[in-house]
Amino acid sequence: DKNYETRVTENHPYFDPVEGKYKQLRNFKIGEKVKTIEGEGLIVGKEVLIDANSPASMHNEIVYNLHMKEGPRSYIVNGAVVHNEGGGK
Repeated sequence: DKNYETRVTENHPYFDPVEGKYKQLRNFKIGEKVKTIEGEGLIVGKEVLIDANSPASMHNEIVYNLHMKEGPRSYIVNGAVVHNEGGGK
């Protein structure tokens, strides 16, 4: 089995193959399935890296949302099917 690590905000949408829709990472529980390039994977852990108590310097991380002109607006990150912030189609 392979383990993949992604560093995303907790509101980042991952595809839930059980419910058939995107939902924010914060709404997944340990052991729940996510859609992957190889089929399905399991959430095996979540760790908060930056929160309200983190130093201000840590809050300056640059993040990007990808905006595709056409298509489903989902993409693969470290093997997981994800969507831009907000989810959608």
